[in-house]
Order: sequence, then C-alpha cells, then structure tokens
Amino acid sequence: KIANRIIELENYKNDDVDKIFFSNTKYVSCNFSHIIFEGINFCNMIFEGCTFEFCSFSHCNIRNKSLLQFFSSEIFKCSFEKCNLKGISIKKSRFKDVTFKGAFLKGCNFIGNCYSRVKFIDDCNLMDCVIKDSNCRFDICFINKRSYTKFNLNSHVGKFNYDDKYYCKDDKYYDSEKRYKDICNTYLCFGSQYLKNDIREKQGECFYESKKALYRALKGPRKITSFLSYYVCGYGEKPYRTFSFSLIIVIFCAILYMFTGLQGKDELILYLFDIGIKGIRVLIRDFIYCFHFSLVTFSTVGYGDLVPYGIMSTIISSIEIILGVLMIGIWTSTLVRKMTR
Repeated sequence: KIANRIIELENYKNDDVDKIFFSNTKYVSCNFSHIIFEGINFCNMIFEGCTFEFCSFSHCNIRNKSLLQFFSSEIFKCSFEKCNLKGISIKKSRFKDVTFKGAFLKGCNFIGNCYSRVKFIDDCNLMDCVIKDSNCRFDICFINKRSYTKFNLNSHVGKFNYDDKYYCKDDKYYDSEKRYKDICNTYLCFGSQYLKNDIREKQGECFYESKKALYRALKGPRKITSFLSYYVCGYGEKPYRTFSFSLIIVIFCAILYMFTGLQGKDELILYLFDIGIKGIRVLIRDFIYCFHFSLVTFSTVGYGDLVPYGIMSTIISSIEIILGVLMIGIWTSTLVRKMTR
C-alpha cells in the first residue's frame, strides 16, 4: 500500500507547509496556495483533484524507488526550479503559467494534460519522458539562454487529442485560430529541441504534427493546398503515401484506358461496358496491358508498343504524364529527405 493516510478537502496557505505530509500520503481535493516548497523530499505521494496556485518548488526531490503522482489536478502560476523529479507522473491535469527551470524530469509521464503558457527554461532534462494525449490547449515553449532541454530517442511527444474537450467546456478559445497556431508552434518548439539534441527523425515527426495543427487554422486556397500535401506526401514526411497515391493513379488510369482504347500492333483494346463477352482470361490479359501502358506513361518511359486510341485516351495519357512528373519528383524529394536524416 503506497498511501498510509488520506487527507481530503483541506486548504493550505502561506506558512502551512509545516502541516503538510510529504511521505506515504494521498491528498484528495485539497488546495495549496502561495506555498514555498523548499528542499522537500517526496516519498510515495499522490495528489488527486488538488489545486496548486502561486506555489514555488525549489530543490525538491523524489526519493529513490518512490513515486510522486498528480491526477486531475490544477497547477496554476507555479514554478519548479532545480528540482529532481525523475519519474514524476502527471495525468489528466491542467497547467497554466507554469515554469520549469533547470528541472530534472527524466522518465516523467505527462499524459492527457492541458497546457497554457508552460515554459521550460535552460538546462531541463526530458530524457525518456512521455508527453501524449494532450488536449484542449498545447502551449509550451523553450527558453534557451544558457543551455537547451535534453531529449533522447526515448523522449516521446505524441499526437494532440483534438476530440477530448474536457478542459474546454464553454471555452470560446476552443475553436479559435490562435489555439491551433499555439499547438503548431509548440510542436515546432519540440522539434527545435530535438534538432539541438541531433535527433532529426523526431524533429520530422514534430514538424508533421505542427502542419496538421496549422491545417485547422487555414482557410481558402491555403487549406486546399495543405489538404493535398497531407494526403499526397504527409507534408514531406510520409514517402509511402506518395508511392500509394501514385499506384492509385496508375491503376485508375489503366481502367480508364480499357474503356477509352489502346492500340497495339495486332489488336485494339477497347471495352464498351460488355466485359463479360470476352471472358475473364482476356479481361485480365487486357488489364495487364493497360496497366503496363499506364505505368510506363506515368514514369514517362513510354516504350511505344501501345499507343492511345482516340482523343479521350490521348487526353488521359497527357494528364497522367503531368501527374507522373509531379509525383515522381515529390516521392524522390520526400524519400531523400527521410533517408538523409
């Protein structure tokens, strides 16, 4: 059993720090206001549904092989300076105007939280840290005056949860353009820190999530362009999407050629919606020929053994050539971008 005592519905202010237990205790629905936590050693502590306002944590630690958990709590206008909070777990909570300066947060778990104006200053450590299922607001920045925040390959910044509206009830900010731009900028900030730690692959993931957030704030032609970029190449981060999209174009055009006509050396391939007459074997053979022609047209190779028959088939092949030039260029640049990382 972790918590030997449970304390509920208590209010602590200013000089009440001596009345607070810091080991084997669970606080439920308690309020902590204007309290300075200086050099505190936390041992198996759980805060559930608690509120921290204008509190300062300085040189605090979590004892070895013990835990410190916050669940469904509110952390407002608080600062954490030079604290060793390795393995801290904060879930379903809300941060607002919170500052971490020189904090050691290795192995922390920040899951399902809402972040408003959260700052990581100088030499913070977020190695092996998991930040995921963030919701409502995601406004985090990094201030690197003397150093930068430490990340490694196990540091994970997950997708933003756009569907969770728990902390955004009756919030006019929820659907605003600023909200989505804050999310976008936050992912870019994380990407910048990954880049400073020479973890380029993770930086690419953050860039992808930032573009997804920015898409929601765009309007008009820019939104259409972003929409196409998302599905065609994943904003330059998903080369397999470009390959899949290209394959769809080739197959689709191959089907169109069967009904608009291709002229071979000895035979004309042309169906008039009576494909059952020629038989399944002939149908498969003709589709393979059409697929072959579509593929060499898309790749702009053009063997010349098959040619378009009629104006419609010529128009389709011309469009496919243009799409092929574009898609091959996009796929090549996207693939090279991923491989060079």
